[in-house]
Amino acid sequence: MFDLNNAKNNQLHLETIAPYSLNYLIFIQNLFLNNNSNNNPQPLFPDFNSLSWGILPKGKFDIKFKEIWNEVIYKNVQNQYYDSNGVLENDGSFYRQLFDRNVNGEFGFSESVKLFLSWWNGFYGKIAIERLFESGGGQEIYNELSKSLKLYNLNNSQFKINIIYDKQRLFSTTSSSSYAVLPIQELFLNRTEIVSNLLEGFKNP
Repeated sequence: MFDLNNAKNNQLHLETIAPYSLNYLIFIQNLFLNNNSNNNPQPLFPDFNSLSWGILPKGKFDIKFKEIWNEVIYKNVQNQYYDSNGVLENDGSFYRQLFDRNVNGEFGFSESVKLFLSWWNGFYGKIAIERLFESGGGQEIYNELSKSLKLYNLNNSQFKINIIYDKQRLFSTTSSSSYAVLPIQELFLNRTEIVSNLLEGFKNP
């Protein structure tokens, strides 16, 4: 977890973490999109043939994914202990809904969790994403938010950012007054826009 809350003259409590739950959903989203795109010049990560895994077909998947995504965000906002290394096992029946209710779906869900964790639990997964945020502009975002909050006389503000390794591509999302989901590439492409969007959440709770 990236925590900048020891800064001098602190007005902002900013917590940043790359959660297992949302990043697993991005992992499954990308498997689904790769397998449902005939002419994708740049496959998404992971580029893996999961056609035998029983991932829900297009239409059903989109609907269920949106439902689960929004519920996971609610769970993360309401319970700071929801997301952990064991969340995909402890709440497995919930994430299992993205797969067919048959042997293929059971196998696919089990294999997807193992494949995801083999990457995410390594230094090149969760740790790398969080360190990339820290070294790639996290301090600058914190500083800009703090300055803006002082300008608007907004005191003792708390905010939580969940970092995801790739974009959520199936439907549009918005930030709330205390929570945002940030694809890591946005940190390098749209830093000014990130600060602006986060500030709007503070100004319009």
